[in-house]
Formats: sequence, C-alpha cells, structure tokens
Amino acid sequence: MNTYDKLSKITFLKKYSFKFLFVAFIGIHIPLIGLILYLTFGGNEVLDPISVFIAVLIFTLAATGVTLFILNKLLEPIIFAKESLSDYITNKTRPQLPTNYTDEVGILLKEIQFSIQTLDELLEEKQDMIGLMSHDLKNPLAAVITYSELIPSADTDEKKQKLSDKIKNAAEVQRDIINAVLELLEREEIVITNAMMSEIKLDKLFEELKSIHEDSLSNKKLNLTLDSNGLNIVAREDLIKQVFSNLINNAVKFTPDGGSISIKATKNEKNTEITVSDNGIGFPPNKSVAIFDRFTKEKRKGTQGENTTGLGLYLCNKIVSRHSGKIEANSQGEGMGSTFVVSLPN
Repeated sequence: MNTYDKLSKITFLKKYSFKFLFVAFIGIHIPLIGLILYLTFGGNEVLDPISVFIAVLIFTLAATGVTLFILNKLLEPIIFAKESLSDYITNKTRPQLPTNYTDEVGILLKEIQFSIQTLDELLEEKQDMIGLMSHDLKNPLAAVITYSELIPSADTDEKKQKLSDKIKNAAEVQRDIINAVLELLEREEIVITNAMMSEIKLDKLFEELKSIHEDSLSNKKLNLTLDSNGLNIVAREDLIKQVFSNLINNAVKFTPDGGSISIKATKNEKNTEITVSDNGIGFPPNKSVAIFDRFTKEKRKGTQGENTTGLGLYLCNKIVSRHSGKIEANSQGEGMGSTFVVSLPN
C-alpha cells in the first residue's frame, strides 16, 4: 500500500477518484512530454515520420505500462480489505486495517475495521450471556429441584423449613440474575440527549438514596454519612440515581456489620466528583479495572452471603460514560475498604 500511502499525502489528492485521475492524466501526457524532449534534445537533424511514430509508440507503451502498474497498486487497499475479510470469515482472525486515511477507501477501511470489531464484541457478549445462562441460572435451578425432591422425605417441620428457605434463596438468586440481565438489555443502548438532562441538587439526591437503602443499612447497622457541599450536577436523573444506588448497594454488601459508608461531593475547575467509600472488605488493587467488565469474573458474595451478578458496576461505567464522565475504583487491598469516584463534567 506504499503507492496509495504516498499519493494520500499529496494535498490535492484527498479523494480516491482524484488519485486515479491524477495517475491517468500523467500517463496520458507522458508520450507527449517524451516526444517534446526527444525533439528538443534529439539533435538538429530532420526526423522522418517513421522515427517520430516509433518514438511516440515507445513512449505510449511505456506510459501505458507504468500507468497500469500504478493504478493496480492503487487497488491494493481494496484487495487488502477483501483478503482481510476472507481471513476473518475463514479463520476468525481480526484484521488490523489502517484507519488513518480520509478518502473514500480510507473511510471504507475504517468502517470495515469498526464493523468487525463490533461483530467480535457482540459474539463475545453472546458467549458471556450463554455462560451466564448455563451456569449462573442453571445452578440455582438445579438447587431448587434438588431441595424440592428432598422435602417429602424430611421427617420434621424444622428440616422442611430449612429446605424451603434454601429453595427461597435459590429462587432469589435466579430472580436477581434475570433482573440484572433484563436491566442490562434495557440499558445497553443508553441514549442521553440535552433534553433529558436536568440540574440535580446533590443534597436532595443523597437523602433519597439514604431513604432507598435505609432497611439494608439498618440490617447491618451501617453508618452512612452524606456531604454534598451544596453542589449540583447536570445529568439524566433516573440514570445517575441508579449509578449511586448501585454503588451504595455494593458498599452495603461488602461492608461488615457496624461498618461505615460515606458519600462526598467536591468540585474543581472541570468536574464535580462524587466519592462513595466504605471500610469493607476491599479488593486487590490490580482488580480496579476488571471489576467494571461485563460479566466480570471478579464477582463474589457479600459479607452476609449476598449474591452478586457482576453487572452492576458495568452498568455504572456505561451510564457515567454516556454522561461524558468517568468512574474509578480504588482499594489498598483485602480488608482495606474501597473507594469509587464518579467524575462528571461541570
């Protein structure tokens, strides 16, 4: 693709068609230029018509050969794209097509690369979903069936009650997974327009979040402190409330009884930062990125055996990204608590 690359650097050849026309124009005029040079520097003798004809023929054939060669070279990016697609279809090898060209072929290469990447991601998501359905849903269902079969043989009410409780717990796990998957499918293509955004008072939002999680906080005797600093943010309220609700829910799950959780807002020149921190079980520092992955493998049970689906933080990250913000997680290690910082543009 050297020929295509070099021609792309010429300012007035930004369109792919211009490159073809430029090469063809030069090729057509090579015989004329050659004849002029031949007549100019060929000496003072008078040339007969046969000599002129032969000279023009030679220059024409040479120009045709060079022109066809260069035009064929200009087709290399299209041929490369075709071969890359064939290789992807046959061997599932993701190509590395150049995406820095701006003409029609460059845009085509970029679109092909993006389409293949998107398709690969969809296939990965499909496999993740299959894994979730086959493992996380299958296991609780198997437990429900097993415990149900044991109930008739239970000889005391106490044993029957224990089996019933286990069935209830397994069913709740299934319910949580199904709800999480449905929420994921609903939120996957989140669209946020300016019309959907509104100014949100953080002191009011924090109080609403405290009220939502009042029971779970009380059950584990957790202390929640709020500090909004009187700040406001501009966001889509239902989605941003879900983000902080998920973060508080996580903090509750992974903080032992009697622990503390805090939500604090600060502001700098560019962003408003809302920090949700706890003194819970924390996580290894090298997992601070992986915990935001879809269907993350880093999920684990809470301090009281609470179930997790591995989707909550992924959705938080997606929603914050749609607000042109970012979310970061930090922990000094196991047993050292965790801190989640949501940064939203002012």
